[in-house]
Amino acid sequence: MFLKSFFGMVVFLFLSHHFSLAQKCTIETQGVYVADYKEDVKLYLHFFGKDSVLTTSSDMSVDEAILILTPNGKHNALRGKYNTKGCNLFIQALHKNDKVKMEGNITGNTLKLTVTNLKDKSFEEFVFKYQK
Repeated sequence: MFLKSFFGMVVFLFLSHHFSLAQKCTIETQGVYVADYKEDVKLYLHFFGKDSVLTTSSDMSVDEAILILTPNGKHNALRGKYNTKGCNLFIQALHKNDKVKMEGNITGNTLKLTVTNLKDKSFEEFVFKYQK
């Protein structure tokens, strides 16, 4: 009986570990990630290069965001750096007097992030979906 339950536990742990390694934990850099914010306002993230990111909130469309949020574009987006560790994502971005920190995880084409305003320490959770 002990051997049977031990074997079952080993199989369960192996499969759990295998599927967590198979999970897609990459950042897309061609489009934008979009999250609902307020009534008609969305949050946008655009990743580029090996470790750079632009983020803004706006009522613009996804197509407009893709065109405007470029590394050399004229925008008021916060600019920052990101890094990943496994499926965990860490972002810090700033522009003039605004500074945010975002932390969370990557699951396929979805980012689940806690966004913290470092100026007033307020925070909120968002789910960003990739749009191309």
